[in-house]
Amino acid sequence: MKNNDQQDIFFLNIKDRIQTFKEIVLGYTYDQAKAEAKRCLQCKNPRCMKGCPAGVPIPEFISQLIQNNIFEAYKLIKSKNSLPSICGRVCPQEKQCEGVCVMKAKGRPVAIGRLERFVADKAHEIGVPYTLGLSEESFPNVKGMRVACIGSGPASMTVASCLAVHGIKVSVFDSASIPGGVLSCGIPTFRMPKDIIENEIESLKKIGVEFLNKEIGPHSNGVTDLLKEGFNAVFIGVGAGNPYKLNIPGESLFGVYKAHEYLRAVRLYDVKIDERFRGR
Repeated sequence: MKNNDQQDIFFLNIKDRIQTFKEIVLGYTYDQAKAEAKRCLQCKNPRCMKGCPAGVPIPEFISQLIQNNIFEAYKLIKSKNSLPSICGRVCPQEKQCEGVCVMKAKGRPVAIGRLERFVADKAHEIGVPYTLGLSEESFPNVKGMRVACIGSGPASMTVASCLAVHGIKVSVFDSASIPGGVLSCGIPTFRMPKDIIENEIESLKKIGVEFLNKEIGPHSNGVTDLLKEGFNAVFIGVGAGNPYKLNIPGESLFGVYKAHEYLRAVRLYDVKIDERFRGR
């Protein structure tokens, strides 16, 4: 079987793809995941770990997957990455961990991202505790501490999980009615299904994180106000929402939309884009 043929079986059929917004990249079955995991050479000097910004112990979690130990594989991933279901789908693995995989020289790198996604999804399916693997260090004197996170995207979600697991009360503020930041409003559902984000949000709520639909900024309550309200610290995770301009003729014409505005309008308002931006 050619490499392209091998890859095609893990994507939604094109005939179905053009009629739906279901996730395009299909998840592995257990047998497929183990077969892919066994391609890992378990390098003594793993380049993949150096290519991973989070430093996930990739060979170690893959080894545990081969041994059918989802619990330990998930724990290893979560020790460095608190959002594996999400990162396994949208991280640019081809430029990071997979981009430096030794197996790439032989034609196809180990599908590290899909293996991470498989472990995370399977862990959720079988009920592995969400907090497993999050920092095991003890935080002294945290009783009664409160932290505010501005923005509800992946940065604030990561901060919230790491603090809440130690008993720190975290409140996440966002002007959008749907939490998740760019995950909810900037990534199409064919790449990031809604239920994956909702699972992460619900898991955070279960460990005490609260999500508030409230704007924090120059035209409302600011950081100083939050500190006066009793928060001990404020984390600002508002992302990089300003778009790049192409500076080409016609980019401001009616019917030409900025990508992030288009995606945000479709997700938040569930209307046709022309209705939302008519008259601009």
